[in-house]
Amino acid sequence: MSLFEHLKLIEDPRSHINLDHDLVDIIFLVLASIASGCDGWQAIEEFGKMEIEVAIFIHVFSTCWLFISQYITNLNFHYSLSILI
Repeated sequence: MSLFEHLKLIEDPRSHINLDHDLVDIIFLVLASIASGCDGWQAIEEFGKMEIEVAIFIHVFSTCWLFISQYITNLNFHYSLSILI
């Protein structure tokens, strides 16, 4: 069983008013931030905001990289076809 599967087994005691984020996400954020050296709630909040910005950057970069790699693959394929013809 993965860490996330174990965390999903924890019952969420919060009321319906406080459900902006999944409990699993909150627990993982706290664990990751403490492992990174955060020592209080303010530092954990800043870590979470920083990680969101990093995640957005990684998503944009990986999407661009996928597009570029597919473009290069297509160029190589067309070049290979032109050699065969």
